[in-house]
Amino acid sequence: MKQKLTMILMFFSLFLVSCEEDSSDVALAPVVTMGDVKDVYRTAVTLTANVERSEGRSIVESGFIVSTTNDFVNMTFDEIKQSSSCKVERTASPVTAGQMSLNVTGLEATTSYYCCAYVSSGYSVARSEMKEFTTAETSLPIFEDIALSDIKISSCHVSTQIIDIGGEDAVKTFEFWYTKVGASETPATLNRTDCHIADAPGYSVTLRDLEKNSRYAVCANVVTTTGRTAQSKVVCFTTGDINVTFDNPSINIGQDYIEVSQAVNTPETVVNEGVFYSSEVEKPNENNRQIFDENIDKSINVRITDLPVGDYYVRPFVQVEKDGVTSYVYDDVVKVSIKEPAPVLTACQIGEITSSSVAVSASVNNTVVCGERGFCYVEGTGTPTIADNTVTITTDKPFSTVLQLLKSDTDITIRAYAINSNGEVGYSEPVTVHTKKKTPSVGDIEFPEVRP
Repeated sequence: MKQKLTMILMFFSLFLVSCEEDSSDVALAPVVTMGDVKDVYRTAVTLTANVERSEGRSIVESGFIVSTTNDFVNMTFDEIKQSSSCKVERTASPVTAGQMSLNVTGLEATTSYYCCAYVSSGYSVARSEMKEFTTAETSLPIFEDIALSDIKISSCHVSTQIIDIGGEDAVKTFEFWYTKVGASETPATLNRTDCHIADAPGYSVTLRDLEKNSRYAVCANVVTTTGRTAQSKVVCFTTGDINVTFDNPSINIGQDYIEVSQAVNTPETVVNEGVFYSSEVEKPNENNRQIFDENIDKSINVRITDLPVGDYYVRPFVQVEKDGVTSYVYDDVVKVSIKEPAPVLTACQIGEITSSSVAVSASVNNTVVCGERGFCYVEGTGTPTIADNTVTITTDKPFSTVLQLLKSDTDITIRAYAINSNGEVGYSEPVTVHTKKKTPSVGDIEFPEVRP
C-alpha cells in the first residue's frame, strides 16, 4: 500500500513540472492586457500593453509576440521562440507593472500580423489576449515625432529619425523647414517657399537667429534617391524671452539737441545702453545713428547734439547678454521735433517824429529764417501785437519804415516783430513815443462867430 501511494505522488509531481510554463502558480501569475496597436507603418508598428503584477512572483522578462499566423496561441513559449513564423520582441528592461510600449520593426508591407503581450518569471509565462493588424502599403518614408530641446531666446535644437524608409533606395536630401507663426497657429504642413532651409546631417540641427518670445512651426522634409518627397508632422515651439522693462523717458529738447533720461529694469546682464535715432526711419535700430551711454548702470542718460531743425525718431535700447547670446531690446519710439527758435529782435530804433509819422528800424538778432517781419503799434501805452496795427517789411537783415497817418500829439507804442517758418512770433521790447502837435495851416484858421 505504501509503495502504491509513493507512485501516485510521483505521478502528480511529474504532471506539475510539465505544466509549469503556462499553468503553475496561476493564482500568483501577473495579469497582462493587450493595449492599443498604434502607428502601423509599412515595416513597423507600436504595440502597447498593461501589466498588473501579483505578489509573490518576480518578472524577469517582458515583451510582445508577433506572428503571421495565429497558431502560436497553442504553442509553448519555447516553441514560439523556435518558430520561424514568430518574432519575440523583448522590452529593454522587464516591465513589472503598469504600461509597456515597444516599437517593432522589420515587418513586411501589406501583411496581416497577430500579436500578444507577455511577461515571464523565468519559470512561467503569462500572456495577454491576441490582436490582429495589417502593415501599410505606403512607399513614402515615415518619421518619428520631432524632438525639441535646448530652447533659448534665439535658438532651438530639433531632431528626428526615419522610422520607415518606405521601400526607397536611400535618402538624397534631408532638411528642416521652419517659419514664424501666430500664437495659436499650428499648420498641418509647411511650404518650402515660405520657410528657411537648414541642412541637417544626422537628422538634427540647431535653428538659430530666431526672434525672442516668438512661436515657430518646424517639420522635417526628405527627398529620396527615387525622387519621392515626404514631410514629418509639424510641431511648434516658442523661443525664450528677455526680462527687460523701461520706465517712461524724460525728454529735454533744446535749440539743436535732445536729452534722454530713462531707467531700465532687468535682471539680465546689460552690456550696452543708449538710443538709436533717425530723421527718416520711424523705427531706428543698430543700422541707424546711435548714442551710447558711457556709464552702464541700467539708467540711460544721453545727449544728442548738433541737430538741424526737423523731426527725429528716438528709440531707447539696452543690449543684454543671455544664454550666450547678445540681443538688443528696444523701448517704444518717441517722435521729437527740433523747431526753429522764435526770432530775437534788437531794440526798436526811433528816427524822425512828426505829428503824423514816426521813422522806425530794427533787425533780427539770431540766425532764423523769417517768413515775415515788420512793426506793430497802438495808441497809448499798451503792448501792441500783430493783431493790432501792423506794417510788413519784405526786406531782410535790418529793416525800417515810416509809420504814417498817426494821430498828432498822441502817445504811440511800437514793437518790431518777426515770424519764423514755424509760425512763431518774436517781438522787440515796446517803445513809446509822442507825436508832435499839428501846426495850423491857413485852411485850419478858425474865425470867431460874428453876430449882428
